[in-house]
Amino acid sequence: MDDKQFYEYVLSLLAEAGHVITPTPVYKNHTSDEALYIDSTKDVVVNRFDRGLLSLMDNVSLLTEIKWPGVVDELDENVQIYSITVNFSNCCRSQNIADIHHLMQRYWSCTHSIVFFKNQEKYVISFADNDCSHILSDWRDVELDYDDIVDRICIGNISLTTSNEYFLDFLFAVAREYCIRPISFEEASYGLMPADYITKSLASDISFSKDEIKEIIRSNLVAFETVYGDDYVEPEYTGIEELNQYHNISAEIDRISFELELDRDIDDVQLEQFDFEEEGFEEDNGDDIFDDYEEDVDPAIFDDPVLMVKWLEKKQKERDSETLKNQEQERLEAARQEQERLEAARQEQERLEAARREQERLEAARQEQERLEATRQEQERIKMERAHLFSQLENTHLAKLKEFESRYLSEKKRLHHELLQIEKSIQEKNDQLSKLSFLRFLEKKALTADLDKLGQRKQKLLMLIQDIESAYNEQCNKEFTEFAMTLAEKGL
Repeated sequence: MDDKQFYEYVLSLLAEAGHVITPTPVYKNHTSDEALYIDSTKDVVVNRFDRGLLSLMDNVSLLTEIKWPGVVDELDENVQIYSITVNFSNCCRSQNIADIHHLMQRYWSCTHSIVFFKNQEKYVISFADNDCSHILSDWRDVELDYDDIVDRICIGNISLTTSNEYFLDFLFAVAREYCIRPISFEEASYGLMPADYITKSLASDISFSKDEIKEIIRSNLVAFETVYGDDYVEPEYTGIEELNQYHNISAEIDRISFELELDRDIDDVQLEQFDFEEEGFEEDNGDDIFDDYEEDVDPAIFDDPVLMVKWLEKKQKERDSETLKNQEQERLEAARQEQERLEAARQEQERLEAARREQERLEAARQEQERLEATRQEQERIKMERAHLFSQLENTHLAKLKEFESRYLSEKKRLHHELLQIEKSIQEKNDQLSKLSFLRFLEKKALTADLDKLGQRKQKLLMLIQDIESAYNEQCNKEFTEFAMTLAEKGL
């Protein structure tokens, strides 16, 4: 199988087991640098050794993310499932994979992570969270172990109540046996000791060498290391004191041996000092038997076995009834405490919800106030702009009117001046005409023709003056109309 297609294989496996619905990853086949520096939302600080180790992984794919919401966002929990391809030799593959997963868990945005690592034609499943790491499954064949893994991680066998239960059920389904059921200190001290060592030491003279016993126990303790060889990886638990001190068992074996020898010596001394002669015994007083009971007991009960059995059954029933009563009280007390815890959690959630709603209300009020203030500032700005625009338009309008008036007055003044000259000429002609005698008829006729021409010219000037006045009034009206239309268009 090509390494770039490994994420498809794992997605089909998860879909077959019921963990995903659609075989579409969040992202696929990212390089180690992309996974470390781009996909991670945390600040990444790695040394040269870690950077070299991470550079050996490739085709990083986030296949799915399962979330469990908390009371607040900071308490949200999630499980992310990845697929990664590596290329290691068999002597170091498991340890390097566990180290890579432990390092990447610090920079991934999840509380639990499950990673399918492919090395050549086999793959292993690694588990890590904020408390534990270096937990691996057995190496699986890509082609042969498909159905077995699907059966093991079937969603019907996995709890979805919390992220921790989902993670642990997945882990217990496929992890190595020594990761699931590690040998405890007590089992290492007593359970692995051969039974013959105790029975024969007490019942016969056959002696066992302590070194032989220690060697037997040590061989049992390292059985998994022997079986897995180079693939053995010691699980790591962050912040939890290691409870299984397997490799320093000598002191415990010496203590057990000393206690057994001491018990045997005490038993021998007691047997030698015991006197079997009848005169050494004193007859027991039967009445002393009843001194051990707080209540009055009929002596006949101790003489009749049937009565004794019935009396013992009665006492047992009384004790059982008392035990059941105590258990019921403990159950009720536990239920009451659980109810109080749930009520406190509900009240806390309501308080947080009320605080969130109050914060949202204050935020909405602040945003509304900012919106109103922005609207008011915008209105003031528009008002100022409109006033400025109106002032500009009005100044332009007045300038045009002033220009029209100036040209009109100049032209009118020129025409009036010309009209005055014509009237003056007409007056002079009339004066000359009145002074001429009848005999100077020809001169009078010429003056009369000149007067007619001057009169016609005067009429033309008067009409021209009227045309100028009409044109001036028309331009002013047109300018007023255009000014009003411009104000209407600008909304002023």
